[in-house]
Amino acid sequence: MDCQSEFVISLFGMMFFAGFAIGCMILPPIGDRNGRKMLFVSCITLNFFIFISLLVLPANNESYMYVIVGLMFLAGLLSGGRMTVGYCYMVEMAPERYSGMMGTIWDVSESVVYIILTLYYRYVCKDWHYIIAFAAFINFMAIALIVCFIPESPKWLYD
Repeated sequence: MDCQSEFVISLFGMMFFAGFAIGCMILPPIGDRNGRKMLFVSCITLNFFIFISLLVLPANNESYMYVIVGLMFLAGLLSGGRMTVGYCYMVEMAPERYSGMMGTIWDVSESVVYIILTLYYRYVCKDWHYIIAFAAFINFMAIALIVCFIPESPKWLYD
């Protein structure tokens, strides 16, 4: 990716955030209608497969650049669903007196992750494969925990 044009490199971030914006508008109403757990698990699972695809595709091959850009759009789309639906899901699962604190912890942890990843990429290692591999591992662990131990949102089941 280091040898790509500035336009192609800027497409990565632009497409991710375009997908994120669309995902934030489309996926939460689907979670409201069909249940949060299935949508949340679907977003995390598909994100896992996108991360694996990013790991195996050759990043320095010009013919795969736009495939990777498309995968970044899908990752953004699913991240919009993961973050908005996951936030609601987590706050609904928390006891009512802790739900505000849990929401704050969620937001702070997202911010800290972005800061750590920026510092890691700036000062430690420019190879993004390690970050993607770690994200895929975290997604896999989240899928296993959510599917096995966490029930559907009680507020959605009540409606």
